[in-house]
Amino acid sequence: MKPYQKIAKFLFRRTYPFKHTPECCLMVNPSARHRNLIELLPRTFKEKHLSVHFSERIVENAFVIQNIPKDKNINILEVGCTGSKVVLYLTNLGYKVKGIDFFDYNVVHPNFTFSKENFFDQDFRENSFDVVILLSVIEHVGLNAYGENIVDSEEDYKMTAKIHAILKPNAVLLLTTPYGNFPSTPNFRVYTQERINALFKGFQHVECSYYKLENKLYYVETTKQQLDTMQSQEKGGGVKGLICVVAKK
Repeated sequence: MKPYQKIAKFLFRRTYPFKHTPECCLMVNPSARHRNLIELLPRTFKEKHLSVHFSERIVENAFVIQNIPKDKNINILEVGCTGSKVVLYLTNLGYKVKGIDFFDYNVVHPNFTFSKENFFDQDFRENSFDVVILLSVIEHVGLNAYGENIVDSEEDYKMTAKIHAILKPNAVLLLTTPYGNFPSTPNFRVYTQERINALFKGFQHVECSYYKLENKLYYVETTKQQLDTMQSQEKGGGVKGLICVVAKK
């Protein structure tokens, strides 16, 4: 626990610990006797540490559950699964999931198998998966996001091409990524419709939904046109514009 967390916990005598998950950042729920004390704290501190801030995961996880086939006997692969909770949701619902990442992922479940390696180094059989999941992964592929020291501006295209090959006929890729009018960085891309079209070249059918972050508090569904005219990253971080894609082989 960080020092400021210890101080806040001591001051507010909270009955439950700080919440810090991929979906939700820190929040507090102080008792009535400390609300006057909270009013004395700087506004920036309260906005950062004493309120709920959601990440794009709050949309992404629901998106996967909404679009996963009902058949529990399908083969599912999540690429870049470290930090994702989708594996936990799906395996506990009875699905069998394979995960791959070059970081450790210490999740144990009889329905889950994990490979610690680069996706491009894995020799998957063609036509072997019913669903492939990519949650906030494709924007980092080919960039030096995690210290790989490999830079290939076309590697995201290569990833979706390989995924297309390992998907069974009529199988689906569920993908999410930042979208909007904001320049990419050395660590991640922000997608435009032009690059999305190129990304899914070869897929039979592509269905997109769009979401925007409102005041760092919650996400709402929006239109492509709105995201095309607004920046996709909040000042200080946070994905403001998100695209969720169901691509059918």
